[in-house]
Amino acid sequence: MEYKKIDERVFGIHSRGAWFILNTFPFMAFQVEDVDDFESLAKVYQDEIKGSSLIPWSEDYDFRGFFAMEWIMTSDCNLNCPHCFAHTSGETGRYGLGKEALTIEDLKDGIDKACHIFEEDISRNGLVQAEFQLFIIGGEPLMEFDNMVEAIEYLEGKLQAIEHRHGMEKLVRNYFLATNGLLIDERIADYLSRRPFTVSVSIDTPINPLKLDEKKSRKTEVAVNGARKLLSFGMKKVIINCVIPAEKVYQLDQIMQYIESFGIMDQISGVQISPLTPPTRQAKYSGCTEERVLVSDWSKDLNRCRFFAGKLIEYCDRYNTDMKKYHLRVKSMLSAGGMGYRCPVGQWKWCLVPGGLIYPCHQFVGIDTYRMGNVHAPMEEFLRDNGEMVRLFHDRNVFRVKPCDECPLQSCCCVFIDCPGRALLEGGDLYHIPEHQCLMAKDYLLHILEQFLWGEA
Repeated sequence: MEYKKIDERVFGIHSRGAWFILNTFPFMAFQVEDVDDFESLAKVYQDEIKGSSLIPWSEDYDFRGFFAMEWIMTSDCNLNCPHCFAHTSGETGRYGLGKEALTIEDLKDGIDKACHIFEEDISRNGLVQAEFQLFIIGGEPLMEFDNMVEAIEYLEGKLQAIEHRHGMEKLVRNYFLATNGLLIDERIADYLSRRPFTVSVSIDTPINPLKLDEKKSRKTEVAVNGARKLLSFGMKKVIINCVIPAEKVYQLDQIMQYIESFGIMDQISGVQISPLTPPTRQAKYSGCTEERVLVSDWSKDLNRCRFFAGKLIEYCDRYNTDMKKYHLRVKSMLSAGGMGYRCPVGQWKWCLVPGGLIYPCHQFVGIDTYRMGNVHAPMEEFLRDNGEMVRLFHDRNVFRVKPCDECPLQSCCCVFIDCPGRALLEGGDLYHIPEHQCLMAKDYLLHILEQFLWGEA
């Protein structure tokens, strides 16, 4: 597939001998007959489509009826994995060695503030459908399972009250838990299986052994048994996640064969092959409070990134598993007419950390510039404190980010690629995606787009 930009948000696409005009927002594509080159395609657009009612113009990019929270349940972990963003070393220590955890007061005050803003959005726009997402991370969040359960019950009560007050048809809950799987027992599996959870269980492989502390060695077989426990309780949304360092990318086939050997590939909902990126620094725990560019090993050899992207396509076909849920995410965005923001960070998404501070997401935790306030503050003060950050991220839409402004994927690319946090930390610029980050999935996403154009996705 080849493409060329014709106009703002408009691209010419040549695929399988056919020609398409693609408008990225609102997303729509037209197949054009009787043209032989991009110049002829552009002329059809200028003469027959531009300015017509075929493509309605819109600058309304806002999410409506949506809110997401991240809870860093604890800075502690029962492992010491060097690839983890929580592992990072800093001037005074390492996030992961401390014992700080979210208190019930942190959690309830955070839920109160989030639900207040969520409900105002529903009321202001007269919505009858909405979605609340929750991401539970750590450290190892299951070390704080009892607090997590109490907080979720409190959240459920608040959401049910919102549903009732506004006579809503549907208020979707989607919860995500990232865990090393070692603590999953029957009690935990039973609880998670009865709620709208997707659980990502991280594993290691013999090809990618981690150098862990002697007292904190990861037992992959225990983690996989945790995943099996979830499956035995009827959970459908279980993901196996494996982090791949750049130098191991050419051994991906062996890694996938190892995952396949567990015998649960046909039961889980997906496999995530996650490229190892530099651990971010979490200032509250590591003592680093300044922005600084983190150099990724992937950026040192871009051919590795291209190889990785090709393998994502191959594994999707071979194993019938959607790596990182790209297909699902792209299809969802295309069906919605494209997205003006790939990530709700800072506007409709917060990260809550022990002590009650909030940041736009976990990638920004500890950078003083991006602190959004404290959930224990009175509501008026809290809203005033986070207003500046809301405005900052409102200006960062997909048409202002580079190189997205020259890409037909601009309104349907995944947040894993255009991550504002990684753009800042790995590229030094909130508005510029590092080249290696783009290359690691661009071919795969263009493949999905082409399938969509031909009605195959």
